[in-house]
Amino acid sequence: MLYAYDTFLQEVVSSELAAQNSADEPYRYECACCGEEVFIAAKYSNSMVAHFRHRSGNNDVDCEKYLGKYGLIRVKSESQKRDREKVEYYFNSTTKCFYIGLRFNESEIENYEKENVSLEIRSRKDAEPFFSQKIDGASFMPNYAKMVMLETFSPVYFISNSFNPNKRPHIIFRENTPSFFKIQGEEKEFTAKLVRSEALYTGVRYFVALVGGNGAQLKLRKLPGVKIEQEFDFISMRNHVWASVITIVNKTTEIETIFEQWGYKIDTPESLTLLWPPSYEIDGINFIPTAEAFLSSSFRLQPCGNINIGSESIQVIDANITKIKVDKHIKVLRKNAEIEISVQNANLFLKENDVNEQFAEKFIVPKDNRYYLFSDSGIRMLTHGEDVVLPIKSYICEYSNGRLIRTIKAVGDTELTGEDLLIDIIKHYKVSESYKSISIDGKPDFIVKYINGCKKIGKINSLVKKYIEEGRL
Repeated sequence: MLYAYDTFLQEVVSSELAAQNSADEPYRYECACCGEEVFIAAKYSNSMVAHFRHRSGNNDVDCEKYLGKYGLIRVKSESQKRDREKVEYYFNSTTKCFYIGLRFNESEIENYEKENVSLEIRSRKDAEPFFSQKIDGASFMPNYAKMVMLETFSPVYFISNSFNPNKRPHIIFRENTPSFFKIQGEEKEFTAKLVRSEALYTGVRYFVALVGGNGAQLKLRKLPGVKIEQEFDFISMRNHVWASVITIVNKTTEIETIFEQWGYKIDTPESLTLLWPPSYEIDGINFIPTAEAFLSSSFRLQPCGNINIGSESIQVIDANITKIKVDKHIKVLRKNAEIEISVQNANLFLKENDVNEQFAEKFIVPKDNRYYLFSDSGIRMLTHGEDVVLPIKSYICEYSNGRLIRTIKAVGDTELTGEDLLIDIIKHYKVSESYKSISIDGKPDFIVKYINGCKKIGKINSLVKKYIEEGRL
């Protein structure tokens, strides 16, 4: 089977592109005919092309022959597309709790609500659900994950709904094996998402948790090439959890051996950044105010391969910069690099008088928030630690969650007032004219003094005269 339905991109994709862009993870791909789960087979083979294959026990021979014989894709019906819940797993460092995140789009919620569908989560296949919820507009917001805290530990959780009662097992924790959660950003407090594939990447921050033992911590401490940022233990799900925040700095034979014992491979990472426009992030989705965006990536965006739009919506600017049309909920995923983008036109920027304004000759870019340099050369996103010299007429804008909160302007652009402005005009503007009577009623002493001097010499600075007449001096 050379094509399957990608539940992340929500598009039919080829096995060739899927093998290039993704690591193996459960429930990512589904048969485009019957809706059952498929996986990428022969991904690393030199003698066979990569292809999709049904899992053992759910083989549907007819649909395998249908795709292979005719080479056609019969895209799943709407009912098949929405019979699978979208599930992710999270850890929150502030609450020290683990969560199941359940997400549906607007049409799914609307259709489920019409059919009175309920979602259920169990810690055992034959147990009563510890979570049961109608899927409707009152309980779920479109495209936002509803977080269900895990109060009781189980290696496997079973999730089902009344539209498709098949209880699919979801493995979050494994016996004597740590679970890895990917951390976005550099913040001390974070929400991390479970790594469901077998691949981990160098240079990426991970939260590593082992329930009931500290064996993983002890092994990680002894590994050169693994940076341990923090270690802690806590009680969660009525169990003792040992955890660390780590970064795999480089790949070594010793590191590969240990991680292979845990079922993971170490790979080099990809990079993906939203360059423009500034965005604010809610629940992992970057909301932007325009229908176009510029992305910087270490890989080529492949239509319906690692991004869920067609080639007509992608414009390559250079080797690493791509312009895309954001005419729907955009999803990009290749290896560790992942982003979701959506347009929201609500006015989420602060009022002008709420923006802090500063002046500086040089500026060192802090770690937090996003910074853009505006100058005669254009607009450029700044990186953490960059030392920026601000030329005249340039400025830096700081955005927090897409909101403009501060501008840093060049010292020479400081708006002068009063006597400082008078001195600056006289110093830099050398055009004068014959003095004629000017009213100085109510003017400050420095203006009165300047005008008296002009009377004596019969000349006045033309710009000073203009500013006095306009009330700016």
